[in-house]
Amino acid sequence: MTQGTSTAEAVREMVTKVTRCLITPDIDPGTVGMDSDLRQDLGFQSLMLVELGFALQDLYDVSVDSEEVLGVRTVGDVRDVILRQLDAGAARLPADEEVRDWLESYGYGTDTE
Repeated sequence: MTQGTSTAEAVREMVTKVTRCLITPDIDPGTVGMDSDLRQDLGFQSLMLVELGFALQDLYDVSVDSEEVLGVRTVGDVRDVILRQLDAGAARLPADEEVRDWLESYGYGTDTE
């Protein structure tokens, strides 16, 4: 997390990056916002939602219930799940280097801005 960035902003940025990595190539990554519906706007299917859950577990060192992940509707809902986990002390905010390493390990590079 860069200095001066709030926790909510850092989580928003990370959830947006991870979501952009997982969408299909026919969807413009620039259209991903907090109000984007994962299924309707971004073409997510249940397997992609589970993959999103695994990605967030890797990054935030959190145990996210599969049913909770399958129940989210928007990118903002995903952010809220992570923020609740952070507030409860059940997750940790990843360092910038960890995020970069995670993106690179999955072949996404860091150009998902």
